[in-house]
Amino acid sequence: MVSRAGGVAIAPAAYVKSEDILKRAAKNVDPEAAIYHDDHPSYSILSGAYRHEAVNHSLGEYARDGGIHTNTVEAEFSIFRPWWATYRGVSKEKAYLYCSHYQFLRNTRRVNRVQRALGLLSLHYYQIHNGDVQFPTLEAHRHRPMPPSGAV
Repeated sequence: MVSRAGGVAIAPAAYVKSEDILKRAAKNVDPEAAIYHDDHPSYSILSGAYRHEAVNHSLGEYARDGGIHTNTVEAEFSIFRPWWATYRGVSKEKAYLYCSHYQFLRNTRRVNRVQRALGLLSLHYYQIHNGDVQFPTLEAHRHRPMPPSGAV
């Protein structure tokens, strides 16, 4: 999801159902906001809960009067896709971490690097001291000893 004001909320998803769309909208979208989307049937669940409009790409419609279009999210995805491609072998279980990293970078893109780093460190400090972050034990990082030279 992308706000036209510049905020980005991105999360990995596969086989998205109507209920998933409603949950994500409830978590990330102001109830007074308008949602613009393509003509996928799953978005019909937004009726009654949110003001929303669809553009029908299958009929060649890409924008309508009143600023109704999906260009903002499509442009964001065109930035996200090559960024994601630089990371090889991302497991499905860890994909949300990469999405969170991208989201942080995009949402702080107008902040200078020093302020961004300080913000990240203060967020990390907050999470550690509130018990939100669990670090693996030292045992998890121990390597097996190297076999003697010449051994297979």
